[in-house]
Amino acid sequence: MFDPERRKSTLNLAKWRMSKECYVLKTNWNHVVKTNGFKEEMVIRVLSFRVDHQLCFLLHR
Repeated sequence: MFDPERRKSTLNLAKWRMSKECYVLKTNWNHVVKTNGFKEEMVIRVLSFRVDHQLCFLLHR
């Protein structure tokens, strides 16, 4: 995962089963939030792409 400043972090993607299934980014997410100053109600786009068959994400404010 790359944050808006292009810093690289390793996160895990998991599927949670709640009232419906959803995907969540876990492991190190709180560090990413703190480092980037993300706040509740802030809209953050998550773009996905692959590099050498590895799934990657880019966060964009």
